[in-house]
Amino acid sequence: RKRDGSSQDDDVRLLTVNAFDPRVRVRIGGLVTARSVKYLGNLASKLSDQETRDGWWTELRDEIKSHAKILCCSHVVGYVESSTIHDDVCVLSVTGTAATVRGLPDLFQAQRLWNEW
Repeated sequence: RKRDGSSQDDDVRLLTVNAFDPRVRVRIGGLVTARSVKYLGNLASKLSDQETRDGWWTELRDEIKSHAKILCCSHVVGYVESSTIHDDVCVLSVTGTAATVRGLPDLFQAQRLWNEW
C-alpha cells in the first residue's frame, strides 16, 4: 500500500508497448496527452538542474495518468515522451492511449519471485 492509503492497483501504469498477445484484453478509453513549455535559461548539467528537469517529466507523467484515471482507465498504452528545443525554450510532450488492460502478466510478482530465489 502507498502512504496515502490507496493500493498500487489504483495507480495508472504507463506502457510503451502498443501490441499485445491475443489473450490480453484491451478496452480503449481515448487519446491522452500533456504538454509543457519550459524556459531553459541558465540550466546546466548540475545535479540540481537535472533534478529540476526530472521534476518537469514527473509532472507531465502525473498529468497524463490523471487524464487516464478520469476516463476510468488503468493504463496508458503506446506511451511516448518527446521534447523539442529552440534556443532557450523547450516543449515537453507526453502522449498515449488511455485503456483498461486485462490479462497482462504480473511483472512485479515475477521480479519478487526472482529476488527470493
